[in-house]
Amino acid sequence: LAGCFPFDGGEGALQGFARLENGVVQFMEDWPLAENLTGTMEFFNAGFKGRGSGQILGHRSHDILVFFKDLRDGTMTVQAAAAGAMKDFVTFLKGVPTVLEYLGPELQRLDWGAGYSEVSVDLSLPLRNPTSYKLEADLKILDGELFVEGFSPRATEINGTLNLRQGVVTGEGITAKWLNGPVLAHVLRTNEIGYRTRLDFDGEVDAKALG
Repeated sequence: LAGCFPFDGGEGALQGFARLENGVVQFMEDWPLAENLTGTMEFFNAGFKGRGSGQILGHRSHDILVFFKDLRDGTMTVQAAAAGAMKDFVTFLKGVPTVLEYLGPELQRLDWGAGYSEVSVDLSLPLRNPTSYKLEADLKILDGELFVEGFSPRATEINGTLNLRQGVVTGEGITAKWLNGPVLAHVLRTNEIGYRTRLDFDGEVDAKALG
């Protein structure tokens, strides 16, 4: 059977299990470390699966799944859900050059004050060609505060969910307070040249705050 491995024709099976405690993984050279990893790893023929918990930039994830359907293909899938301070999540995005390239340079002008976030991520990463990775994510914002460099009014008390698909951020029914008034915002895909997303909002604002 040794010459038949990895048993694509069902000639046999090779399976192994391992336990990971306080592990550290760097998925890509420019990405922050995943630390304090605890969980299980399983090898089955040419496949690999790891599941457990860990932490990235203050965001603690109690459910991280990493797997290779076929190690020969070299494509790693990472699925995780995490929660933590919104500011830590934005710091993470700004600290990853490949994510900045994916979302665009305007991300550098964006910053967050207060707020809590819940994040779910689905990343497909071809290790032989990491720049061709695919990233999908959902970000739930709770009582967030957003401001843009060079633009003084801040949005506060932000509550809602943003979705990232194919490099475009969208979101429906996001509530916030801006210029001392309540607003309802929608983040929509746009076909305008040079832009991926547009922000539509309506509500009431305090005219005095404009001054």
